[in-house]
Parts: sequence; C-alpha cells; structure tokens
Amino acid sequence: MKRQLTKKPAPKKPAPKKSTSSQPFGRKVAVWIGAAALLVGGVSWAGVGCMNQSSEVSRSVSAEEAGRLANMRAHNLALGTVAILAKMPEELGETEISGWVDWTQPLVYAAIKPSAQPTYTGLVQAVPGLVATRAGDMAADPEKLPADGWTVRRTAGGVPEGEAADPLGQALDIVLSAVMVLGSDGPDDTSAFQERAVWLDESSIDGVTVDVFRSPLVVGTAPAPDPSADASQAPPAAAPEAMFHIDRSGQLRRVQINPGGHGLATVDLLVEQRPDPEDARIPAIDLLGGPPVTPRKVTDAEAQILAGLRPNNADTVSEVKLTLPVGDGELLSAVGWVDWRRPLAYLTVDNPGAEDDGEMFVLPGGVSWRPMPVEGKAKKPSLPAAPDGWQTQQWAARIDGETGASDLDLLLFKLLTMASGGPDDLAAIKDTASWLRESRLGKTHATTFELPMPGDQSAPSGQAPYRYWLDAEEHLRRVEMRTAQFGLGRADLKPTRIAWIDVPAAALVGLT
Repeated sequence: MKRQLTKKPAPKKPAPKKSTSSQPFGRKVAVWIGAAALLVGGVSWAGVGCMNQSSEVSRSVSAEEAGRLANMRAHNLALGTVAILAKMPEELGETEISGWVDWTQPLVYAAIKPSAQPTYTGLVQAVPGLVATRAGDMAADPEKLPADGWTVRRTAGGVPEGEAADPLGQALDIVLSAVMVLGSDGPDDTSAFQERAVWLDESSIDGVTVDVFRSPLVVGTAPAPDPSADASQAPPAAAPEAMFHIDRSGQLRRVQINPGGHGLATVDLLVEQRPDPEDARIPAIDLLGGPPVTPRKVTDAEAQILAGLRPNNADTVSEVKLTLPVGDGELLSAVGWVDWRRPLAYLTVDNPGAEDDGEMFVLPGGVSWRPMPVEGKAKKPSLPAAPDGWQTQQWAARIDGETGASDLDLLLFKLLTMASGGPDDLAAIKDTASWLRESRLGKTHATTFELPMPGDQSAPSGQAPYRYWLDAEEHLRRVEMRTAQFGLGRADLKPTRIAWIDVPAAALVGLT
C-alpha cells in the first residue's frame, strides 16, 4: 500500500512576521527597498503646489512625533493585512485602486476602476519587483482569486517590446511599490526623522485627528548596537519623500506620494476593514509564487515518498501543460506529453510571437523543432508526428554565452530528469528537502515540496529554484520553476496512458 501524504495545515503563527519564505523571488528585502526608493524618488516634490500650502506653519517634528514616524512601518506590519483605497492624480484620470495590502509578504492585491484608460480596468497584484494584471471588471476578493488570465511584467519600465512607455502604468508601479515599502519588522531610526521630517498640519480623516508630516519614504532601521552590523540595511541617502497622515495612536491613516510629476496620489488605509480572520494572508497568483509557504524539514515518511518519486515516474506518461512568463506581459504556453519511458517530451508550443510557434521534441541530446502556426488555444501535437520539416539542435548549442540556458530549456530539461532507474539518496533528501504547504490544483489536493537536486542552484529553504507538487497518490502533478526575471513558470502534469511515441528520423539528426 502506498504511503498517503498527510494534509497537515501550516502551523498558525502567533503574530504577523515578515519572512523571506513568503517572497517568491529570493530578493533581499533591504535590496528591494533601496530599489523601490530609487523608483519612487525619481521625481521631485517641487512641482506639487499643495506641498507648500502649509509652509508658514510647518515646523520640525517633536521627539514624540519622530517616534511615531519611526514606529509607523512596524505598526503596519503588526496589522498584517489591511484594506486600501487609492486615487491616482487627476492628470492621470483619477484612477481608483481598491483592495488589500499584506505587509507580511509584502503583496498588494487590488481592483483598478473606473479609469479614463479602459485598458487599466481590472485586477492587479504586485510583489517586490513584479506586477501582474488581469483585465475585467471585478472586485479584489482574496477568496475568489482568478486562476488564469494573468500576465506579469517587471516593475517600472517593464513595457512589452514595440509598445510606448505608459505614464499611468509607470505611476501605478510607483504607488504599489511605495505601499509595499511601508512595512518593517523593527522600528526605523528616530534620529533620522528628527533631522529630516517636517510637521505640516493637523487634519481629520473619518473623524480621527491626524498629524500630517512630510518625511522620507523610508530612512532605514535604527542603528544596531553592534558596530559591525550590516550597513546595507539602510536605503540610499537621497530617499524620496511622502506625506504621512498619522493619528495620535501612531497608526498611519493616509500616505501621499508624487508618482512621476503628475500631482499627488493618495492612498487611504482603511484600518477598520480587516480580513476574516484578521491574521489571514492574501494569496498570490501562481505566477507570483502562490499562497505563502512555511518551510519545514520533511518527515521520514515524506522523505521516503520523495526518494521514490523519480523511480515511480520511470515507466509512466503524463499529459503536460506549460505556462511560462517569457517577457513583460508575455506568456508562452505548451501542451503535449512527457514520456519518461524514453525519456522525451512532445509538445505544441504557442510563443508570444506567431513566427515562433511549432511542435517540439525534447530529448536527452537536445531539441527538435518543427515550425507551424498555432491558431487559438494550443492543442496537443499530431500523432504520429510529421516525418519531415524538423530542425535539430543540441543542448550545448542552445546555451547563450552571456545569459546561459533559457527558462524554457531549464524547465524542459528538468522534466526529463524527473525519472530514474533507482531511488534517490534518502539521507540527502532528509537533510535538504522541505515541506512548503498544502495546495490545491483545481479540485485535486496536493502537497508542495522543495527537493534540491544535483545541479540546482543552492538557496535558503523556501527559495529553491524548483518546487514539486505531489497528489495524495504520490503522482507528480506540477513542477514550478523560478524564472530569471518574470516570476514562476510551471508544468502541470496529469498521468495518462498512451502508445509509444515514435520520433521521426529527421527529428533525431545529430541528437543521438
């Protein structure tokens, strides 16, 4: 009898805490904060007239006010997830952004509407460095996260080839980045606020009295007592500024920034609107890493299952569907089979450019490619395979001297290696493998693991380059891979039965 994978829930954490395991791309938070600060700081406040309206009454902040500013980001992280409502500058159509920020990851999930530019009506998710969008008129409901229809682009400047830069899109990236920066697991440097922050005014938001401050967006954490502490935790000295509306309890109620010289964008924190339960975390879409993970060492039973994963695949065939972000706003898809009896994969590939569509054999010696148009949704390749028209290329010839192997080749080659003639090293698996989370693949329950293998780039637990989803019957149902720039690609697998796939002689030239 097969050992059944348990369905243990992830352990409940006593309080929200920023964790690298929930950030899908392995970026150090301090490095990303510095990059985000540079992004937001690309525009001076000088052109924003309202910043000067209170200049006659502005003053330096008191020690108590500097303390409120210094603890603001830690206060936000303690909230975990909170609703937000933002308005872009009037010059950009007063686009409204309503949704959630989860500072524990960090992640923003929101709906964009109504807009003077209809292309921006839809959903958006943002994590450090990446923004995903999905067209359509719907609310950002964390419990009804659409599984498909998303595209991913890099934050700020990630414009698909051939398209002009878009001021609204760039401003949106700046606002989302600024919001995500405003969470920290420790207080900032109070002395920096005393030196650089300015009190502007007293105001009221929803009946709550707030003090309005002009201050650097971030100033870095408080100095460590150890003089050898890592100085990289401090963002650049020329950090951008923002207007913070903070109540007397220290809660941030509103932040205003200038996203690109178009006037002020206003983001309200609706602190009374919290998810149910309040410690709930917003799930990311699959392309951005999926729901948060809580890595732990595998149990002895789980290690046994993982050790037998590749041998169990050796005499099997699975239908496969690839989804791979390959450029800003561009997804490659492919469907077909992976046959571990050979091993080989046989696919129809739908690239973003029609001229790059075709059928593909993936073999231990390299790749065979037969160009052909893919109209509409890609269908499985023809059986038997066409006898001619194939172009072959060895793996070594496909590696770029500067950038290395492509994301597509890395994912395809990984699929071929997911079968072996004998069990893997049980001791090594116990030492290096991690349980990540219980997951859902449609209606199928799956357990997600990390299983470092020879040749994989080393990474902390929760940040390995590949993830493996196993169903309750121990079948491999998904392989996820971190791409170089655009989030996570995946190969979804479904066990099937199929006759031996004959590879035409023309598709083997130079590969055997």
